[in-house]
Amino acid sequence: METRNLTFADAPMFDRVMSDEAVCREVVEVVLGVEVGRVVYHNVEQVIEPTIDGRGVRLDAYLVGEEAVYDVEMQAYGRMCIDKRFRYYQSVIDVGLLRKGEDYDLLPDSFIIFICTDDPYGDGLPRYDFERACVERPSLLSECGSHWVVLNAAAYQDVEDSRLRSLLKYVREGAVGADPLVRMIDGKVSEANRDRRWVEQVFSVMTVEKDAAMQVRMAKRVYRKEGLEEGRKEGLAIGIEEGLAEGRAEGRALGLEEGRAEGRAEGRAEGRTETERRYGEMVSRLLADGRLDDLKRVAEDPSLLEGLYEELGI
Repeated sequence: METRNLTFADAPMFDRVMSDEAVCREVVEVVLGVEVGRVVYHNVEQVIEPTIDGRGVRLDAYLVGEEAVYDVEMQAYGRMCIDKRFRYYQSVIDVGLLRKGEDYDLLPDSFIIFICTDDPYGDGLPRYDFERACVERPSLLSECGSHWVVLNAAAYQDVEDSRLRSLLKYVREGAVGADPLVRMIDGKVSEANRDRRWVEQVFSVMTVEKDAAMQVRMAKRVYRKEGLEEGRKEGLAIGIEEGLAEGRAEGRALGLEEGRAEGRAEGRAEGRTETERRYGEMVSRLLADGRLDDLKRVAEDPSLLEGLYEELGI
C-alpha cells in the first residue's frame, strides 16, 4: 500500500508547521522583506468571532509583533471571493485590536498574506500587493495601515527575491534546495509525516474536503454545458495552466476553446450561473467554518442544499 504524505500546502500541515513561532516569523519576514522583531502573540487556527450572531473567521497563522499584526493563509485550491475574504478578515481582525475608548491612532499596521498554489486572478503575476488609493489621484495612498498580499506560487520563477522564490517553489513543487527556511520547513513536514496516526486522521478529514471540491467541479461542468453558448459570449477563459498532465488541474473556465482535449481545460471565467455561484459559495463557507460533517451530508443528499442556502443567507 502506497504511503500517503501531506505537503506544506495542505492546510493541516501548514497549520502544524506554522505553529512553530520561529518558522511563522521567518515566513512573514521573507514575504514582506521586513524584520518582525519581538513577537507578542502567536497562534494558529486563531478563531475570532466579532459578535454572538455574526460570522467568525479562523485564521491559519496569526502573529502579533510590537508594531504590526500578521495573518498568513494557505490556499491550496481555488476559492471564490478572495477579495471579499480580505475585506472581512481585515474587519474582524481590526475589531479585536482596539479596546473600548482607545483612539484610532493606536490601531497597528496589519498584513494579510494569502499564499496560493495557483493564480487567483489569472494575470500571471507572482505577487499582488493591494493598497488603498484615491481614484482621482492614484499616487495618493491611504495611510490606514492595512496591507493585503497575494502570492502566486505557480509563477515562482518570476520572483526576483531568491528567498521568496525558493519558498514559493517549495509550496508549488516541493523542491527543497539550499534555502535555510525551506530546509527547516521541509524538516518539520517530514517529521510530521512520520506521525502516521495524525496523517491518517488528517486524510480521513481531507477526503471530505476533496469530495466537496469535486462536487463544485461537477456542478460547474453541468451548468457550463447548459449555458455554454451564453458563457462564450460573456466571458473569456483566464488562468489556463500548462501542466495538467503533471496532476495540477485546479483552474476553471466557461467557454473553453474547442479542441483542448489534452487537459488544458480548467480556467476560471466570468459568466457563471447563479446556481453554480451559490453552490461554490456554500462549499467555501462550510470549509472555512470547519463544517465537514455538513459537507459530507449535503454531498450524499442534495435535497439538503436549499436548507443550507437559507441558513447561510446565500
